[in-house]
Amino acid sequence: MLVKEHAPVTTSRALVHQNKPDGFMCVSCSWAKPAHPHPFELCENGAKATAWYMTSKRVDSKFFHRHTV
Repeated sequence: MLVKEHAPVTTSRALVHQNKPDGFMCVSCSWAKPAHPHPFELCENGAKATAWYMTSKRVDSKFFHRHTV
């Protein structure tokens, strides 16, 4: 998944902080931040959602010119 979204390094760094006391909440589920979490304690859906949000793909103004809102 991380390679498919072209963001393996940045997403991996972010996942280390997902649902951690000094990090951010999962964008996909409602897990609480445990007091003493394992470094790789995260859910699969949350990891996928984080990878999708951190993709290197971007939409520019040309896209909105072709696809009006």
